[in-house]
Amino acid sequence: MIAEHSRGGAALIVTDDAHYEGCSTDRVIAPQPLGKMGRRMQEIAATGVQRRSVDIYARLAEVAR
Repeated sequence: MIAEHSRGGAALIVTDDAHYEGCSTDRVIAPQPLGKMGRRMQEIAATGVQRRSVDIYARLAEVAR
């Protein structure tokens, strides 16, 4: 088993930053670091879903351009 994540929780996105650490080996290529869009999506996912300003989506759209 490589990784195990719980299912059916409140989180829409489940990530483990430890999965993105380390150097490439002869069997595994290290993943690319998150770009601006990926970091922004993590920030949005970390905020509560109950109350989220429309401005957050506008800022995300600006990063995507």
